[in-house]
Amino acid sequence: MGNGNKPEFDRDQIWFNGVGKDSHETLSIKRDDSYQVDPSNKLNFGKDMWKKRKELFGFTKTAEKPYDLLVTATLILYKHHFGEVVEVSGDGGQEGFKEGLDLVNKTLKLKIDMETIRGGR
Repeated sequence: MGNGNKPEFDRDQIWFNGVGKDSHETLSIKRDDSYQVDPSNKLNFGKDMWKKRKELFGFTKTAEKPYDLLVTATLILYKHHFGEVVEVSGDGGQEGFKEGLDLVNKTLKLKIDMETIRGGR
């Protein structure tokens, strides 16, 4: 939750935030959706994914802090690998993904285009 914990990237989850004043909400993508989030627990509600009509929904607000670039890059790769079963969007619209898309394509030598991100299920 922005307190300097090491990011976690393993086969079961992706979990990271900014640090200190550059943190906001943690990006948390879990492989196993069998857990349930208790809506009465205000600390966790809305920060993880929860079941809703056989679909999972999650969001992370970054307040456009520096780690937003890594959040958008992660979501682009998530969409790239899982295709039509994943839909990603952001408050900044498609333009909000541009820097993350540039980072992914340049760093990983990919050719993902904005249409890939825009594509739904």
